[in-house]
Amino acid sequence: MKILTAQQLQEADAYTQLNEPIAPINLMERAATAICHELAVKFPASYSYTVFCGPGNNGGDGLAMARLLAEQRKKVIVYILKGKYTESFITNFERLKSTPVHYSEIDTEAAIENIKLSSEDIVLDALFGIGLNQPVDGKGAKLIQKINEQPGVKIAIDIPSGLSADLLFTSTPENTFKAHHTLSIQLPKLAFLFAENACFTGTFSCVDIGLHPDFLSSCPSDIEFVNAQEIHALMHPRARSGHKGTFGHALMIAGNEGAFGAALLASRATIKSGCGKVTAMVPEEAITPLMIYTPEVMTQSNRQKEKQKSVYYHEFDAIGFGPGIGLESDSQDILVQLLEEQQLPIVLDADALTLLSKTQRWYVSLSPNTVLTPHPAEFDRLTQAHKTCFDRFKSQLAFSKTYQVTVLLKGHHTCVTTPDGKAYFNSTGNDGMATAGSGDVLTGIITSLCAQGYEPTVAAIIGAYIHGYAGDAAAQSVSRTSMLASDIINHLSNFFLEFER
Repeated sequence: MKILTAQQLQEADAYTQLNEPIAPINLMERAATAICHELAVKFPASYSYTVFCGPGNNGGDGLAMARLLAEQRKKVIVYILKGKYTESFITNFERLKSTPVHYSEIDTEAAIENIKLSSEDIVLDALFGIGLNQPVDGKGAKLIQKINEQPGVKIAIDIPSGLSADLLFTSTPENTFKAHHTLSIQLPKLAFLFAENACFTGTFSCVDIGLHPDFLSSCPSDIEFVNAQEIHALMHPRARSGHKGTFGHALMIAGNEGAFGAALLASRATIKSGCGKVTAMVPEEAITPLMIYTPEVMTQSNRQKEKQKSVYYHEFDAIGFGPGIGLESDSQDILVQLLEEQQLPIVLDADALTLLSKTQRWYVSLSPNTVLTPHPAEFDRLTQAHKTCFDRFKSQLAFSKTYQVTVLLKGHHTCVTTPDGKAYFNSTGNDGMATAGSGDVLTGIITSLCAQGYEPTVAAIIGAYIHGYAGDAAAQSVSRTSMLASDIINHLSNFFLEFER
């Protein structure tokens, strides 16, 4: 699913009006009808609605929704922030006047102070849309603050007022509408995908209003929000005539004193994700626990540096390196060896990233087949400190292009950036996955997919989705609060069963 800029979405509106063709006011009516349908599905009939409308086209949407809700015999109250009204706003305002909906125009701070909301209200934010290009101030800011202070189920229409769709600004938090849920028109907005904006967007879903498919398919975008349909298109069916050699041999180099669990989790996730064979190079003390936990995984001790030389890397199809490996010199030696000698797909995680960040001249030695999987703090160590998620995203794009590697940045919506400057945000996962060992599981999944023949970038995109899917399935089974990394592994089969069906 493409992520388009505010300008591109406005162009999509204009193209639809010209080429369907459809009058602007009728397209607005179609959008309002689709949103009201979503509201009817999500909320019981007993709720009343309070709609806040700005003076622009976003407010016009709100007025149309208020009228349609009233026609469904809903109790509706409308507050209008007075300003320079657009033509479509005026048309919908005149239509609203023929209904029993009570409305008030707000033009003073005293009027704002008199607003009272109830916990039985569904509060619809139609104040400012994607055309906003500067922080909200004045009466608009006061009104948003008043709404945020009061009860009710808060729903943002298209985008929470005060938030920019794709510019690097946001109003101060108190001047931005805090939604429980956002109904985004047609497509998600880039701003929804960063953790710092989650308190404004809440959860979000997209409402299809029938923007012209020719424009949407041809409009260029380097940013995508990855859903199930796109993942299934990237995956290839498992060969029914295959054998364990067909599905790849992965090497997982992981674990150190006090961190054996990382090796166990990463190795088990690798073989549970469809890899034909997995060899784990782990501390000798971890071999017995690993064989008990996952006897299907072969093992090799990494106790002595000399033993590392007995690993013939050409026997493997992909390598995972880093979970719990430690920062000792032997670990650094393995990293240097991998950087200097290997063109195999390599997934670098955890301690491997910390070792890499200590010697930035090594970055130029990274193979194009490398996948880096940092969390934000690890990425900042690789690059520099970042004040916002937006800034970190720009650095991530630049890092992938500069060093021609795939970077998977873990987070609220895990993002994969590619050497050719594209970005793929993941749509699965939940906060229950913020638990020790979850990243080790992800490393195993991506390493497994690389060993099975997926290009490293594709493996990272699919791996992030599978990881989040399994986490969502685990949340349904054991709850988000009680989830363990091993629960994610145990629910990997949920994804593969669906795909095989």
